[in-house]
Amino acid sequence: MENKINIKKLILVSGFNNYLAPNESDIHNKLNPSYYVNDYEISKIGNYVKEIVCIYGDNDPYIPQNVLKQFAKSINAKEIIIHNGGHLNEAAGYKSFPEILKEI
Repeated sequence: MENKINIKKLILVSGFNNYLAPNESDIHNKLNPSYYVNDYEISKIGNYVKEIVCIYGDNDPYIPQNVLKQFAKSINAKEIIIHNGGHLNEAAGYKSFPEILKEI
């Protein structure tokens, strides 16, 4: 049975795929790979999603800029880069997220 999924807009924050932190003992290196998808699956995302937006900070302390940019490019996403946004979490001062509200 095949699911017919149609998503109007997908908003990803600090999104990435197939990236491991340089520190091999990083807990995220153990958790994140279960969410990764292969290049074929990435290439098919446009079949299910009308519009994709990737939002990320220009100084993310966890994910390098080239990884964030390459992921956005690989899924043909509109990029919103937030100056001094960090990882766009509470530690970076984000207790509200007006940029997402603008996209909804």
